[in-house]
Amino acid sequence: MKTILIVEDHSRVALLIESYLKRGGYNTILSFDGIEAINSFEKNKPDLLILDVMLPGMSGLEIVKKVRKISSVPIIMLTAKSEEKDKLIGLELGADDYIVKPFSPNEMVARVNAIFRRVRFDQPLSISISEPIKYLDLILDPKRREIFYKNNQIDVTALQFSILETLIKSPGQVFTREALLEQIQAEGEIYERTIDAHIKNIRKLIGEPGNKTGLIQTVHGVGYKFE
Repeated sequence: MKTILIVEDHSRVALLIESYLKRGGYNTILSFDGIEAINSFEKNKPDLLILDVMLPGMSGLEIVKKVRKISSVPIIMLTAKSEEKDKLIGLELGADDYIVKPFSPNEMVARVNAIFRRVRFDQPLSISISEPIKYLDLILDPKRREIFYKNNQIDVTALQFSILETLIKSPGQVFTREALLEQIQAEGEIYERTIDAHIKNIRKLIGEPGNKTGLIQTVHGVGYKFE
């Protein structure tokens, strides 16, 4: 049974999320402030983190920064702010998904299920995708869902892995942002700039210099391609 750490300072909201996730078959741990959340994360090593942005002690965005230094665990962020720029901040820091309050608890469970499907923790390995893909200093292993750059393993989120896997399997093909979201089976609210934030993070991880050179290239006005 997968364990989910819920970090939310409003106890009513936290208990509501916990109730629906337990019905969905998940084990849950509750934290009500940022410092407690970090301690709980390090102690319990959850499989997924649901994280409010506004927290006492330490903000949700600061928690994302700290968690991403030690783990690629999936992160869903919660916020009462609806502006796209606020969502992009969390995504650029390494969050996998964003949900705006007020939200449907059933939607929350659906988002969690979607992330675990992408991670494929429990799915049998497919022979057809077992061979690592190598290009220059980059190695992508679909079987183990691992990425190596210059012989060093790179910690990526499940969504980042899926984006890079989609691009590298079709070198030269241009993908629009909408096509990438469809290919990686992203669910819930779709924002045009969401893919941009994840591409930016992937480039940083593999030492990409810019938009028009390197392995992942920007096709102006269209999307991205692996060249």
